[in-house]
Amino acid sequence: MSSQLKNNLKRCTPPILVNKTKDLINYIDFLKYKEIVKNNVELKDKHKGGRCFLLGSGPSIKDENLKPLKNEIVFALNNFYVHDDFPEIMSGDVEKYYMTAPIHPPQIEKEWKDWFSDMENNMPKNVNLIFGISNQINTAKSILDHQNLFENH
Repeated sequence: MSSQLKNNLKRCTPPILVNKTKDLINYIDFLKYKEIVKNNVELKDKHKGGRCFLLGSGPSIKDENLKPLKNEIVFALNNFYVHDDFPEIMSGDVEKYYMTAPIHPPQIEKEWKDWFSDMENNMPKNVNLIFGISNQINTAKSILDHQNLFENH
């Protein structure tokens, strides 16, 4: 389809139809993950009434002593595994979670593979891992499966 034809279609198509079409495409892309994602229902209300801590990877907490969180429910994100207190925080007696954002540009597959490999080398086995999904060609699942990463987690 020529770019001129695409531009004409965009101009003539009502925005609601464009949005609904995008929603449909995203839903169809999501279907391949349906079996994996349905397991997330186990997390619903799992810690209801308790408290938890979300730890990002920003520089504002780099110098904070986070060791008191060792026996707290912790959800760590993205690059937090490089924090000095990470091994101790994640070794506590309560459940720990680690989540990553979906794969996205501009990073390429090798960068993601290297990042996941480094993360695996620093990740305690007791941590529950949650990887983001996306409609990119290379997904966290495809990279992890292809590189045999996190097989023992």
